[in-house]
Amino acid sequence: MFKEKLRAERTKKNISQSAFAAKLFISQQAYAKYELGKTSPNPEVLAKIADVLGVSVDYLLGRETSELSKKERELIKA
Repeated sequence: MFKEKLRAERTKKNISQSAFAAKLFISQQAYAKYELGKTSPNPEVLAKIADVLGVSVDYLLGRETSELSKKERELIKA
Protein backbone atom coordinates (compact mmCIF):
# COMPACT_ATOMS: atom_id res chain seq x y z
CA MET A 1 0.00 0.00 0.00
CA PHE A 2 2.70 2.52 1.02
CA LYS A 3 4.86 1.99 -2.04
CA GLU A 4 1.90 2.38 -4.41
CA LYS A 5 0.66 5.57 -2.76
CA LEU A 6 4.16 6.98 -2.60
CA ARG A 7 4.77 6.47 -6.30
CA ALA A 8 1.29 7.70 -7.27
CA GLU A 9 1.60 10.90 -5.26
CA ARG A 10 5.13 11.60 -6.52
CA THR A 11 4.14 11.10 -10.16
CA LYS A 12 0.99 13.16 -9.64
CA LYS A 13 3.30 16.05 -8.67
CA ASN A 14 5.48 15.29 -11.73
CA ILE A 15 8.66 14.95 -9.65
CA SER A 16 11.44 12.52 -10.60
CA GLN A 17 12.78 10.08 -8.05
CA SER A 18 16.10 11.89 -7.91
CA ALA A 19 14.50 15.32 -7.45
CA PHE A 20 12.21 13.97 -4.75
CA ALA A 21 15.12 12.25 -2.98
CA ALA A 22 17.04 15.54 -3.02
CA LYS A 23 14.13 17.25 -1.24
CA LEU A 24 14.37 14.56 1.44
CA PHE A 25 18.20 14.78 1.66
CA ILE A 26 18.58 11.09 0.80
CA SER A 27 20.03 9.28 -2.19
CA GLN A 28 17.94 8.35 -5.21
CA GLN A 29 18.83 4.71 -4.57
CA ALA A 30 17.48 4.87 -1.01
CA TYR A 31 14.29 6.49 -2.26
CA ALA A 32 13.86 3.91 -5.04
CA LYS A 33 13.92 1.16 -2.40
CA TYR A 34 10.87 2.77 -0.74
CA GLU A 35 8.92 2.64 -4.01
CA LEU A 36 10.02 -0.94 -4.61
CA GLY A 37 8.96 -1.95 -1.10
CA LYS A 38 12.46 -3.18 -0.24
CA THR A 39 12.84 -0.82 2.73
CA SER A 40 10.72 1.62 4.69
CA PRO A 41 11.63 5.15 5.69
CA ASN A 42 12.32 5.96 9.31
CA PRO A 43 9.68 8.13 11.04
CA GLU A 44 11.56 11.37 10.38
CA VAL A 45 11.85 10.72 6.63
CA LEU A 46 8.26 9.48 6.50
CA ALA A 47 7.09 12.77 8.00
CA LYS A 48 9.18 14.72 5.42
CA ILE A 49 7.68 12.66 2.59
CA ALA A 50 4.16 13.46 3.78
CA ASP A 51 5.01 17.16 4.10
CA VAL A 52 6.54 17.40 0.63
CA LEU A 53 3.59 15.57 -0.94
CA GLY A 54 1.00 17.52 1.04
CA VAL A 55 -0.65 14.39 2.43
CA SER A 56 -0.83 12.83 5.87
CA VAL A 57 1.35 9.98 7.07
CA ASP A 58 -1.86 8.06 7.77
CA TYR A 59 -2.86 8.45 4.13
CA LEU A 60 0.50 7.13 2.93
CA LEU A 61 0.23 4.17 5.29
CA GLY A 62 -3.32 3.38 4.19
CA ARG A 63 -4.98 4.43 7.43
CA GLU A 64 -7.25 6.98 5.77
CA THR A 65 -8.63 7.34 2.30
CA SER A 66 -8.34 11.04 1.56
CA GLU A 67 -5.63 13.64 1.38
CA LEU A 68 -5.40 16.47 3.86
CA SER A 69 -7.58 19.40 3.02
CA LYS A 70 -5.91 22.71 2.27
CA LYS A 71 -7.12 24.04 5.62
CA GLU A 72 -5.66 21.06 7.50
CA ARG A 73 -2.28 21.56 5.78
CA GLU A 74 -2.30 25.24 6.75
CA LEU A 75 -3.05 24.35 10.37
CA ILE A 76 -0.18 21.87 10.47
CA LYS A 77 2.28 24.42 9.07
CA ALA A 78 1.22 27.07 11.60
